[in-house]
Amino acid sequence: MKKGLEKVYRYRWYIFAILAAQYLIVYFQRVAPAVVAQELIDDFMISGASLGLLASAYFYPYALTQLPVGILSDSWGPKKTLVACGFFASFGALFFGLAPRFEFAFAARAFVGLGVSAVFIATMRVLSEWYRGVELARISGILMAIGGVGWLTATTPLAVPPRHSAGGRPLS
Repeated sequence: MKKGLEKVYRYRWYIFAILAAQYLIVYFQRVAPAVVAQELIDDFMISGASLGLLASAYFYPYALTQLPVGILSDSWGPKKTLVACGFFASFGALFFGLAPRFEFAFAARAFVGLGVSAVFIATMRVLSEWYRGVELARISGILMAIGGVGWLTATTPLAVPPRHSAGGRPLS
């Protein structure tokens, strides 16, 4: 194999790793509120119905923006689309973690859904340029498996209760 072609093949795996990490975060964000549901209910003093509303704040923007992000991926290109939407997702995640009230958490969750909505579509667009045929099918399957790992990374670490001292406060 020629040296230049070898470099291209190596480069596409780096790109895949970055995109797969983003896809893992999509699934992490999707499942995380279910894992910490009781903490959200306690912290925001909300009902189960409000918790459901908070969870849906991710899914509605995600679903509604699928067509627009597909168009953006074609017109702007997948890289610009991923970067722009990544800012929304990052802002939303940070804002959700700092949300003092339910209304802020709801808005932040909507930003997360809006931001991560571009990841799968733009990633598939990139992968279709770098991989062909059976190779594209395999790499798409690997991407989906990594999304499943995102579910797992949200469940166990978030479900483990913090260790407490004798006074009931979490240990630092």
